[in-house]
Amino acid sequence: MSGKPKRNRNINIHIRLNEDEYEVLQRRVMKSRLSQSEYIRSLITGKSTSGYSEEFYNSRLGKIITKKGGD
Repeated sequence: MSGKPKRNRNINIHIRLNEDEYEVLQRRVMKSRLSQSEYIRSLITGKSTSGYSEEFYNSRLGKIITKKGGD
């Protein structure tokens, strides 16, 4: 079993958007690489919507630095 307990998310919400608002939401969700639900929850909780963890960015940065140093 993982270290974090699974949250019970049993409340559904429904919102109405116009086409422009929906398009903006979809673009931002796609850019974040999160599900629509994850994206909206991240906005509510104030967490990053980048879709990547800090560890991911640090890992990528390390690889880029290593490549440049090896050239």
